[in-house]
Amino acid sequence: MKKKTMMRGFIVAAAMLAAIGMMAQNSELAITAGGNFPNDNYVNADKSPVFGVSFAGRWLHGPGMGLYVELPLVVATKSGFTEPTTLVRNGYRSLFFTPGLKLKFLGSMPISPYVLAGAGVAHFSTDKTPVAGSSSSNKAVFDVGGGVDVKVAPYISLRGELRDFISGTPSLAAIRDSGHQHSVVAQAGIVFRF
Repeated sequence: MKKKTMMRGFIVAAAMLAAIGMMAQNSELAITAGGNFPNDNYVNADKSPVFGVSFAGRWLHGPGMGLYVELPLVVATKSGFTEPTTLVRNGYRSLFFTPGLKLKFLGSMPISPYVLAGAGVAHFSTDKTPVAGSSSSNKAVFDVGGGVDVKVAPYISLRGELRDFISGTPSLAAIRDSGHQHSVVAQAGIVFRF
């Protein structure tokens, strides 16, 4: 009787560990930090620090690759710019939310590269009220990029990533609402798989 109970306990424990192991490959939570390097003909913005968080859930899985649905949020804390009408120096913050898809290669290997693309909204807001024009602006944005995850423990990886957020020019102060801006974001961080 005792042997049967131990065997059942072992089977239940093995099934639970197997379920946890399978779940570990299904979802990812990444916490990252890095720099934003905006490029625009009208804003002439400075680079700034960024912080990001991303949740990705595996949608499809095939040999050597997995397709994930991703919900990334990246915040650039402060980019300086010169207001065009007054030449006064101001700063602005950026927030990018671009749900999309991520194609990850060699997910079961120690090093897993990936590519991504998404679309969503960018929010820009100034640090101080501008002399003329608006202090905040929302723009449609899409991002493309890629990166690599390096496993350091069974459920933990280190990540290096590069994204290009392509949006309309932020309509801040008296900046003309034309053209587009590339916000190239380089980040590194940690990934938890569950």
